Amino acid sequence: MRTERRISSVCWIIVFPKGKTVSRRKPGRGGGSSLLARVNRISRIALVTNIGLVIVLSAIIERVAISAFGVRGSITEVPDPSNAQPSDAVRPSQATQTARPPIRLAALTTTVQQAALAQRGALARRTYGTKTTGRPIVQETRSTRTWTFGTTALPPPKGSQAMPEVSLFLARVVGRQWRVAFSGTKTFTAFLEAAPAGLMPNSERQLLARYGSATAASKADTKNLMLPWLQGQTWSLVADRYGVGFTGGDGKVLAAADGRVYRFCTTSSGGGLIMLIHSNGLATEYYQLTNQPKLTPGDIVKRGTYLGKVGTDHPCGGGSDEPQVRFGLRHADRVVSIAGHTVGGWTFHEGTDLDRYVAVRDDRQVLPGEDVVNLGVPKGPGLPGLPGLTGSPNESDTPGNPAEPSTRPSPLLPTPKEPRSVKKT
Repeated sequence: MRTERRISSVCWIIVFPKGKTVSRRKPGRGGGSSLLARVNRISRIALVTNIGLVIVLSAIIERVAISAFGVRGSITEVPDPSNAQPSDAVRPSQATQTARPPIRLAALTTTVQQAALAQRGALARRTYGTKTTGRPIVQETRSTRTWTFGTTALPPPKGSQAMPEVSLFLARVVGRQWRVAFSGTKTFTAFLEAAPAGLMPNSERQLLARYGSATAASKADTKNLMLPWLQGQTWSLVADRYGVGFTGGDGKVLAAADGRVYRFCTTSSGGGLIMLIHSNGLATEYYQLTNQPKLTPGDIVKRGTYLGKVGTDHPCGGGSDEPQVRFGLRHADRVVSIAGHTVGGWTFHEGTDLDRYVAVRDDRQVLPGEDVVNLGVPKGPGLPGLPGLTGSPNESDTPGNPAEPSTRPSPLLPTPKEPRSVKKT
């Protein structure tokens, strides 16, 4: 910019040299006034011409200066000191530099929100019985350089008591953009196969593949799920058009079976929705819990593990203002109605418009507001074991994909083998 100012100053000196001014003198004899008038008129014309020339020259100088030195205040990329190389080092090729993706959480969050509304918004609106949903809530679970695994929830509108529509997602960088896939889709299964081991251990990969399988969902059995509190305790049944809940006893909510834990809309005060994915591909949901323990997403918990206490906290939207645990079943991309399923020794059925759901065992029927006892699970082999259940939840898994996905096609993910004592259907 200094060069620009110097050149402009020179131009002004050329146009208006020091001491060269035209002054008005008193008119004399012999037509002197006419000559002076002509000279002044010519001077004014020259002045206007010179001003126009200066403006043109200044514009040209400004464009040259901008191209040469840049504009002050423009955004420039600051090099990462960790990527600094010695002067004699070989600089990376241009292709390598352009392939380096922009990993920004804000951009990822926006992309996931837009994809959730586009791909899952219609389903959520049908479930809620409304024309709108809340803004998607996105939480990152874990990431690598070009991959992210996380959770998202579409909140019901204010005043609705519906359970929130939730989903797991995988996102990867394709070109210079994020591409997102939600559980229950073919793209999610393909992403599972390609995800690096640093993002997804092999045992978790197998479980999520079963969770997204339509065949596994159709054969999923709930008889080996207990009701979500201590066996032998009696709680009250709560029911509405959206599902069931329970309240009473000591208020402590427990895991219905072994499973991997995932969290949605987590709050600093220990709130949010908890989902456990079980080995048969079905998931149980627990909502409105307070005082939740610090469970790391993806860790394995066993049946009876403490998950929180009944409450009125519903950060994902929806829910009820009555202290309870909202309990539900889910598979991949949709809610599974509890009607027709047996949990904790009780089979749930749709009741009348007022009853919504009832629990039945033998010749006894429990209506909403009445007591139901947790009878546990029947004796027997139970659900197939979860991969990695033996030993520590963080034990090493079988080798998965390399740090970055291979270009070779991989077969469909195998599901965990069932114990020999369990007959396959």
